[in-house]
Amino acid sequence: MQPEEIRRSPLLPSSWELPDAIIRRVGDTVGRQRAMIAEGHLLLLLHAVPGPDVADRHGALFWRAPSGEWRASVGRGAGHTALLAHIKSYDDAVDALEKRTESADSADDWFDIIKAAVPLHRSARNMLATLQSAREALPDARQLIIARDLAIDVERGAELVHEEAEHGLRFAQAHQAEAQAQAAEQMARAGHRLNMLAALFLPLTAVGGLFGMNLPFGFEAEPWMFYAALAASVVFGLLFSRQLSGARR
Repeated sequence: MQPEEIRRSPLLPSSWELPDAIIRRVGDTVGRQRAMIAEGHLLLLLHAVPGPDVADRHGALFWRAPSGEWRASVGRGAGHTALLAHIKSYDDAVDALEKRTESADSADDWFDIIKAAVPLHRSARNMLATLQSAREALPDARQLIIARDLAIDVERGAELVHEEAEHGLRFAQAHQAEAQAQAAEQMARAGHRLNMLAALFLPLTAVGGLFGMNLPFGFEAEPWMFYAALAASVVFGLLFSRQLSGARR
């Protein structure tokens, strides 16, 4: 039985001389961030800085040979320099989000920041876990220690921005709810005043309409009846207003 032919992933540069144990484990997509170690070789499969509305993750691969030489599939310069630049790109993204928090003043602003902070924080946390596992597997690789320590700062910064954005969103929502409650209270007070005025003048309007009809009541020649009806209407209006005010309390 012939051995199965090893299919090389398109993610791996053709010039990288990796052992078969690693080549077999690399698929056509980057998948989750992880570290692969075999025969002294280290392959880091990391993600580029994620965008808030991008589902696909772009890979950034870094290879450390047993001799200590580094190579990178992205970036410029030596492999280890490219790895540090990759981590720095996360740090720059965190700084950009932090600046946005300084000018955010609405729930929509905070929500947009959270949309960007959630994938950034998750990716930074997974990158740190990958570098930590590589550091534990290769304890003598000082360059991994430097990269891991930088990733710690980046992950912590992303976490703080994420938490600040969530707190800002909750504060904005609470402030908006308070403003709406105050507006509703003002409208209720204005409506109550209108009801009080209507209750006060309703008897006057009714009596005025009654006496304004062109029908003989027998009171036309008695001026005192006008003042008596006016006084009675005011009294009934005041009593009705007080009853309405007590019912509101």
